[in-house]
Amino acid sequence: MPHHKKPLVAICFHLGYNNRFYEFTPYIDTVVHVCPTADIYITYREDEDPTPVCLNKYPNARIMKATRGCDIGAFFLQIQMMLASNKEYEYVFKIHTKSNNSVKPNWRGELLDKISGSSSNVRKVLKSFRRHKSIGMIGGEKWILPREIKFQYFFYLCQKYQVNQDGHFVGGTIFWTRFPILKKFFSSVDIELEYSLCETGKPSEPSYTHAWERVLGLLVETQGYQIQGM
Repeated sequence: MPHHKKPLVAICFHLGYNNRFYEFTPYIDTVVHVCPTADIYITYREDEDPTPVCLNKYPNARIMKATRGCDIGAFFLQIQMMLASNKEYEYVFKIHTKSNNSVKPNWRGELLDKISGSSSNVRKVLKSFRRHKSIGMIGGEKWILPREIKFQYFFYLCQKYQVNQDGHFVGGTIFWTRFPILKKFFSSVDIELEYSLCETGKPSEPSYTHAWERVLGLLVETQGYQIQGM
């Protein structure tokens, strides 16, 4: 089996609920085990600053508060930090404190297990990216969804950023993607403006935040890549 150099990976973790930190660190640890040079970007929402807890676990993490747009707004700030780092990441793993609920009782497992639940699954993700240059984003198979929303914010964003309106996204916004795709797109986006337009709290659809959830997938396909389910 050929030996591959370890890819430069950024892990973007949004800690929406401080008390759930240790429920999600096993997934992060699995990625770090496979990609020991990974950088970790953590955003948090709640007023009690979890920075000491986060740094105790991940001493080199970069940490910032993000109160707008749930994990989407947080991802904007993480992208901004990644671009400012001038590092040429290959892949980004986006994860946040996603809750199971009565409607989606195993949402978290369906989103995370196949893409970060074990070292072998992480290696499968990286192997897919390496072998198939056409794959731009990878998520849990059950949550690769067609764009279905039809509200003003969504059409506004597609027109503003010349993104194809029809295509797919990862419901729940936990995924791997190629960093160059994000870099190409967000280098010409006013990230601070987009963050400021996202809602505070936990918005329900239709919202600017939910429109961006779809656009994050559609921008991958607009650049000619595919979204793969694992």
